[in-house]
Order: sequence, then structure tokens, then C-alpha cells
Amino acid sequence: MYLQKKYVLLVSIIIGIFIFTIGCGNSATDVDKASVQTENKKVTDEAKSTKDVNNSQLTPEVRVFQSMLKHLDIEYDNNKLNDIASKGGIETTEFKIGLTSTGTINNKKFYKFEVLPLGNGAASSYIVSAETGKVYNSFDGQIIQEFNLNNLKYDNVVGRKLYIITENYPEGNNSYYVDGKTMKTYFDIIEARKQIISEIAQSDPLLNLVGKDMSFVQSKTGQSVQTEVKEIHYDDGFVENMEFRFISYNKAKIYFDSDGTYSYMELPVGASILTTKCGMTFNEIRDILGSPNEEYHDTEYGEYVMQYNINGKQIDYFSETPNGVSQYIIIYD
Repeated sequence: MYLQKKYVLLVSIIIGIFIFTIGCGNSATDVDKASVQTENKKVTDEAKSTKDVNNSQLTPEVRVFQSMLKHLDIEYDNNKLNDIASKGGIETTEFKIGLTSTGTINNKKFYKFEVLPLGNGAASSYIVSAETGKVYNSFDGQIIQEFNLNNLKYDNVVGRKLYIITENYPEGNNSYYVDGKTMKTYFDIIEARKQIISEIAQSDPLLNLVGKDMSFVQSKTGQSVQTEVKEIHYDDGFVENMEFRFISYNKAKIYFDSDGTYSYMELPVGASILTTKCGMTFNEIRDILGSPNEEYHDTEYGEYVMQYNINGKQIDYFSETPNGVSQYIIIYD
């Protein structure tokens, strides 16, 4: 019995030592893990701190090179950026990148780069803002984001602000326009006006009805067909009363021939087309639409006419005097 008790006591002591050893081992492991994690965090924080210090110490030229390399997804060594900038470029397995010029755009400093593919392909030009480090393609309309638009000069074209962008580089100067609404770039104000008017015409509710037959217009507008008797004057002096069918829509009257095909559209004072309004003077209309395709004096009716051809439609403005108030507008297909 005495031996049995000693045996039990011995087993208990061995088990206790085993448990204590395991417990100490786990404690040591946890301490080691905590130490490693603390050390890793310290190293990571030091690396971030070093990177921030390095970036803050970069010269403007080095920073724009850094922006270009990031834009092209080219891997680079931060420690070699100064060397790249001092050489004025870098050659990778795919590209040859070079700083070609430094100048200003609307009085802000920009850097111009040329990127030449080493295989097939044409060179591309980029500009980088010294202030923000943002990269733009040459003549990219997005560049207006670099400026306070309230301080930029612009031309008003058909209700759109076309901001004037002026580049000044040692090799030469350029000026172009950027549409503040679409950020589209234009190099000629006349061509810009034509393109913008064409775009607006595509969504003009009245112009979209020009050339359409009576059933289409009735379905589109939800308006009923009405009749009207008009005097028709012929060149030989003969006058005939003819009945016309028309649909009124947006202050305009859309006339149809006897078979229901489109004849013409007439807009009275107060009706609008292409951001112009009947009742404007000819000069006011010119300011919006530019010079007409044709301008003449109809001696037979004693009227002055300004004619515009836009997207295949003929729009005629009529006035009693050369630069007077428009009295009505006729639109032909």
C-alpha cells in the first residue's frame, strides 16, 4: 500500500513537470512572436519614414520623372531617380523616355516628355505639371483641371465656354481651346463652332422633326393635325388659295404636303432653334451661329434673309432690314 502511494505521487510529479514545461514553452513562443511583430513594425515604419523623407527631398525635375515612370507603369529604383533626371532620360527594354522641354501653360510650369517605343510605333508626347505631378497627353482637354476656371479667358460659342489654353516653350508657342463642358480640344474657333452646333442640332427637338412625315410627327409630339388656308403667290403673279395640314409643337408649325410628306417648318417670334430665338437681331444670331452660309435681299418680298445649312437642314431667318429683328424662321429639309 505504501509503495502504491509512492508510485502515484511520483506519476503526479512527472505530469506536473511536463505541464509546467509546456506552459513555459508556449509563454516563450508568445514572447518571441510579440518581439518579432514589434521588430517588423519598427522596420516597416522606418522604411515608410525613409521613403517619405526621400520623396520630400526630391527636386521638381526628379518628381516629374517619377510621375512619368509611374504613369507608364515602369518599375524604378528610388535611389537612381536623381541619376535619371540628371541624364535627362532613361531607356528601358520597351521605351526610351526623355525630357525634351520645360515651359509654361497659362503661366504655370510644365515639363514636356517624349516617349519612343523601341519596337514599332510612333513617339508620344506628354506633359507633366510641376505643381501637381499629373501627367497629360499633349493637347489633352483634361488639363483645364490644373487651373482656376474663373481666372481663364474664354470664348462663348453657342452657350459653351471655350477656355483659351496658351503654351509657351523655348521651341515655340501654341494656343488652343478646351470646351469646359466636354473637355474636347479645338485648334480653330470657327471649326469649334461648326462641331458644337452640329452636336447641339442632333438633340434639338424641332430639328429632329424636320423631314419626317405627318404620321411620325403626330406620334412623336402627341399633337393633332390641323388645317390652314394660305395664299400661294406664283412668279407670274397668279395667286392661289391652298389648304395645308400642320402640327403645332414648341411654338412652331410643321407643314405637310397633301400626301403627308414634310413641307417646311415655320417658327414665329418667341420660338427657339439651336439656342437662337426668333425675335433676335441678325447680329445676335451671327454671334451664336457664326457667319451664315448665304445672306441676301429678296427684292420680290422686300425681305432680308440669312441662310444656314446645318446637318443637311436649311434654316432661313427673315427680317425687314439688313441687321434688324428676325420676324420668322423657315426650316427646309
